[in-house]
Amino acid sequence: MEFHITLGPHGPDLASINQMLLAADPAAVMDRDPSDAELRVATTLDGLSLLMALRNAGWPIDASQLRPVASTCCGGCGG
Repeated sequence: MEFHITLGPHGPDLASINQMLLAADPAAVMDRDPSDAELRVATTLDGLSLLMALRNAGWPIDASQLRPVASTCCGGCGG
């Protein structure tokens, strides 16, 4: 699943968040969109699991900051 997460004025330590994310899902990908202060996360975790993992990593994220994005998978790579 892909999620966009609003960072807000006091975003988290992204290195710590990335480390936690990879521990929970080694195939996860995370990047920051500097144009609109969002964190983009692609992961096998569902929304609740991702929310709890982010909170456990020390980011007091609110559920309203986490937005699932519709799949853009075309199936062409067999994934």
